[in-house]
Amino acid sequence: MTGKRTKRGHRAGGALEKWYNLKADLNHIPDPPLHPGTTIPVFKEEMEVILPKSVAEFEYVEDKWLEIPEDLRKLYEKFRPTKLLYANRLKEYLETPAHILYKMETQPGGGLLLSALAQVYYSKKDRAKRVVAGTASGLWGDAVSMASALLNMESKVYVAKDSLKKRPYISLKIAAFGSSSDGSPSAFTEPGRKKLASDPDSPGSLALAMSEAIWDAARRNDTRYAPLFWADLTFIHSSPVGEETMDQLADMGFAPDIVIGPACPESSFPGLISPFLRDIVSGENRVKLVAAEPAAFPVLSKGIYSYDFADQSGLTPLFRMFTFGHSLTPPEIFAGGFRQHSASPMMSLLKRNGVIETVSYAERDALEAALLFAKTEGFLPNAETAYAVKAAIDMAIDAREREEELTILLLVEGDPTADLNIYDVYVKGALEEQVFPSNAVHEALKDLPELRTKSATLV
Repeated sequence: MTGKRTKRGHRAGGALEKWYNLKADLNHIPDPPLHPGTTIPVFKEEMEVILPKSVAEFEYVEDKWLEIPEDLRKLYEKFRPTKLLYANRLKEYLETPAHILYKMETQPGGGLLLSALAQVYYSKKDRAKRVVAGTASGLWGDAVSMASALLNMESKVYVAKDSLKKRPYISLKIAAFGSSSDGSPSAFTEPGRKKLASDPDSPGSLALAMSEAIWDAARRNDTRYAPLFWADLTFIHSSPVGEETMDQLADMGFAPDIVIGPACPESSFPGLISPFLRDIVSGENRVKLVAAEPAAFPVLSKGIYSYDFADQSGLTPLFRMFTFGHSLTPPEIFAGGFRQHSASPMMSLLKRNGVIETVSYAERDALEAALLFAKTEGFLPNAETAYAVKAAIDMAIDAREREEELTILLLVEGDPTADLNIYDVYVKGALEEQVFPSNAVHEALKDLPELRTKSATLV
């Protein structure tokens, strides 16, 4: 299905004029974050304990359109717009009537660089000198490191140790942007030391890396923590990805029937789908939104919808989301960005309400699809994107079987150089397929926090 779209008239300066706040259009928004001690909603002043003041405000804003500061907009313009390409060779290879377009977010940090720049910018406005973050895929580490370099801020990234083993160039890339990094769990924070004491060989996780970053920031007045998926602000700050894509689609004469991306905490997929969600809510259009994830750890598909901590050590508020339990250490899949026990509150709500669909694949099948994409389109996606590529290929083949002309929009993210080791292992036939850790998940769900009432403080 193809068709011209009219450009949105609200942005006199284009997609980088304003951020879009999806919550302003939703009839049902995520349940509020709760204080783990009192189990009452967390006030903005309490959220400022772990977030910079100006950043915390985005969690409570009600306006639909938010002005992007001019000096921040100029930084955005260095990297925007990114390319929207037609996958003609992949289409020909698959012999499908489906049109496949892909949005290339391959700059350092991908589309997450938009959120990193905003968070570092506001942290500097709050007179901080240093920013810390946690990463598993390396994408958020790249984004925060690059943003800190552009804004002349110090930064440190805690990287899940298993990711450093499978992606040995993560720390080199972070260092190239002037940032420092440590494998997580580390001996430099209380959460890290506690984990090492109980499990010296722990592979770490995104949740544990976040715990270390939050603990670090809480103990230095000059330091701010840069949150990722659990904060609504990542939907807001990455919304220009979707807004500019809408304009590019209109220029090319396409309206997607399906939008696909990785269901990964370290992804700008939320930003890509934001304007499509706006159309769905308004009744203007009904696009199929598909989030792809690993069969070995399908949080959105199999998780329990419950209040839980976003980090492993219980330093964040409680968020209602799909979770396997914060105490769980995820399986050691190569796509480390999925090694997080929970999905975001917003993505969880959208999944629960049937607004987005999920698909899951074995890691070997995902990497095979990514290599086909590389052979036909000349770009090797990162391991997280591989799952979305697999979904796009399957849906294009299904369209061929049904002789249906439709348009598929795919998000492609990451710097493939960091993933060459992963593909080397796969090509050599040495990849060990991970399985869903059902017993470990069962035990971790026993540790879900009880909703109780008493006096306490965050961090």
